[in-house]
Amino acid sequence: MEWNRTETETTNASNSRRLHVVRPGSLDARNETFNCLTKRLGRLTFPVCVYSADVDRYISAAMAGDGYFEAHEVGGFLRLLTLDRRLQLVDVGANIGVYSLPAARLTQVLAVEPNPRSIARLAKAVELGAVGSNITLVQSAVSNVRTSQITMFVNVKNQVRQCDLRL
Repeated sequence: MEWNRTETETTNASNSRRLHVVRPGSLDARNETFNCLTKRLGRLTFPVCVYSADVDRYISAAMAGDGYFEAHEVGGFLRLLTLDRRLQLVDVGANIGVYSLPAARLTQVLAVEPNPRSIARLAKAVELGAVGSNITLVQSAVSNVRTSQITMFVNVKNQVRQCDLRL
């Protein structure tokens, strides 16, 4: 695979400690139209806002048809969440919400995603699905190192129209 590096900098170290919590519906001002689909997984029905298949040939392309990306794995998580209602989900690298959106129908979810285009889609789906009380969206990158400089690698053959990441 080919990868493209995108760098962002936080100029003030205290800024790196703050979370950028995204409110559903707050990102509608983007110059982009979302294709939002109603998906079903098990007994749950919920919206997912996807990229066009030519931009995201992996996850969105799978979701655009009758299938569901990683349906078996997501279904396993959902079964665990229904067996023990005390469980909650932390989805690091939430993308467009393949795990987060159905889980928000069952429990509290913390979804973390650095890509502004993906978090905008996820926020729109949360708004459409009326699960805002069950999900917290955080636009941030996660690392095992505390730093003021973030480097994110993006596969140049997928989602090539990346935005500049400002966290």
